[in-house]
Amino acid sequence: MSDSADLLKLQLKREIAARKIAEHLLEQKSTELEASNHELLAQIAQVSRLSVAIDTAGEGIAMTDRNGVYTYMNTAHAQMFGFDRPQDLIGQSWACLYDNDALAHFDQEVMPQFARDGRWNGEVTGRSVDGTLVFQDLILTQLEDGGILCSTRDIGQRRIREKETADLRRRVIEADRAAALDQLVETVTHDFSNFLGAIDAAATLLEKQCNQPEPHRLLMSVFDALRQARSVLNQLLPNYAAPAEKVCDVTDLVPRLCEVMTPLLDIAQTSYCKVPEAPLFVAADPTLFARSMTNIFKNAIEAMTVSGSVLRIEVQSLSGYVPPTLPFDPAARLIYGSDIDETMARIIVHDEGEGMPQTVLDHALERFVSTKCGGRRRGIGLTSVKDLVETTGGRVAIFSAAGVGSVFVLDLPAHGVENGRADGDEATRLAEDTVGNVLLVDDDPIALGRLEVLFQARGWGVVSFSSPCEALDFLVRVPNFVQLLVTDRSMPTMSGDQLAQRVKAVRSDLPIVLCSNALGSAISADIDATLAKPPSDGRLQAILVRLNLTR
Repeated sequence: MSDSADLLKLQLKREIAARKIAEHLLEQKSTELEASNHELLAQIAQVSRLSVAIDTAGEGIAMTDRNGVYTYMNTAHAQMFGFDRPQDLIGQSWACLYDNDALAHFDQEVMPQFARDGRWNGEVTGRSVDGTLVFQDLILTQLEDGGILCSTRDIGQRRIREKETADLRRRVIEADRAAALDQLVETVTHDFSNFLGAIDAAATLLEKQCNQPEPHRLLMSVFDALRQARSVLNQLLPNYAAPAEKVCDVTDLVPRLCEVMTPLLDIAQTSYCKVPEAPLFVAADPTLFARSMTNIFKNAIEAMTVSGSVLRIEVQSLSGYVPPTLPFDPAARLIYGSDIDETMARIIVHDEGEGMPQTVLDHALERFVSTKCGGRRRGIGLTSVKDLVETTGGRVAIFSAAGVGSVFVLDLPAHGVENGRADGDEATRLAEDTVGNVLLVDDDPIALGRLEVLFQARGWGVVSFSSPCEALDFLVRVPNFVQLLVTDRSMPTMSGDQLAQRVKAVRSDLPIVLCSNALGSAISADIDATLAKPPSDGRLQAILVRLNLTR
């Protein structure tokens, strides 16, 4: 009996010990489980915060499975392509966001590198739901399950800023080039004007000493050429303003321009110029008209390489458009402008030159495309004809045949023509000689060019110098050639006041106008009037009226 009790006590002790061990293990496991639970909750909270961060991030985040189908996408990624919700793209292939050109780029360049390195970074262009382009900076990362993690930023604004920066840089470069070109033009204009002034002075002296008709006619051609050259130089100045509409008597200008260009003919070549007896006026900038006709004449002369060739020029007055009568059957033709249904002037220039094929004639009026051979040709001249046609509403037609020659037919609307006369005062003003000659002196080529434009618009003949010493020397040699002197005040070698004093010693009756922005100090008694810079048309007119120097 006692043995059984002892055995029972032993078993009970063992069970108590086992239970304590089990309770201890349970308590230990419970503690470990609670710690794991806290850790898991912390991880869940971290993942939740990370998920919120990803969903609200400015960058687009998306994941695909191994087949390229979207399994996750944040809002930024969806909105980058114009979708309101990421769910609109979940379950679709990433390829739906790109066009064929972009997909070809992926196939040929992106995916081969991604398969090799497990990562790719670069710029691609997608398509939003409305079809607009989406410029992306894209990072692709290989996932363990074969899927892809996509991280992308919209760089459209950066592209815009880069383009704006590039445009700004280009405009700065162009402005620098334009400034350099303006400086070059001012320099060339300044220096070339000096040469023209010397030629003008020498020709004037020759004209004074020459009584023979033929040399006198040639000198008049030199003067005409000088005036045209000065007009062209004025147009090169940065502050050049085209004159108000003026009328040209083509029956006067065309023969004069023909005389200017005739010396270019070979000694065995001849030119004929036929014009109506009554004046025929067109509304055109005289300088542009002269440039256009000079270039047509020059092209025609240079095309005539055969001895004995003839250049024929004719001006016709027509009541409306009629097809021109051509001396040959043209193989090539070019027509620019519209037919004129009113009274018009027609100028025909027929050369017996080499002619032009259609392939050349098609580009005859294009800038920097020459109809001639040789590197010295710049293809600029005939563009002035195009400008003349556009500004007057005229028409130009060119007909040509290889080995026979070419015919230029320029039609321009007549201005105020009635019974062969132009409207009242304008015709009278054009028919008269110029008001007189003015001597302009200013070391600033821009200011000098401005004065030249103002006086030429009033019909004055202009002689200009940048050096007061040279101007004085010119006036000493031909004291009666000019009827007015306009001079700057502040100049390096001689002031305007000093120049006026010396000029009055040569010609006491010559009116002198001081044109300057330095008129604050006392004005010399040798000065007849002052004109503040920049000179205005109205102030100049008032001075000319006061000095009785208007027509």
